[in-house]
Amino acid sequence: MPDHDYVDPYLASLYDVMNPRESSGDFAFYLPMIMTAESVLDVGCGTGSLLHWARESGHSGRLVGLDPPRACSSRPAAGTTSSGSTATCRPPPGTASSTSP
Repeated sequence: MPDHDYVDPYLASLYDVMNPRESSGDFAFYLPMIMTAESVLDVGCGTGSLLHWARESGHSGRLVGLDPPRACSSRPAAGTTSSGSTATCRPPPGTASSTSP
């Protein structure tokens, strides 16, 4: 079930500002595990910030995130990193978010 606060693109744009990765103990906890994995599926990825941190930290494998709210998964954090590689974050197939325009 999507978090309706983040279905709105404006509110989704505030997510990373309000929740910087440096302030989350979760990120520091999960990053070492992600870095040792060949592929990662992050269900509930939000804006994909954790996956991008992994890519920026040198992860060269496949990183994919799924999140139902279209506004979160379409945020710029889900795009290309400065190294030219990508971390993909998108709504799950078959959800209203993935099928709506």
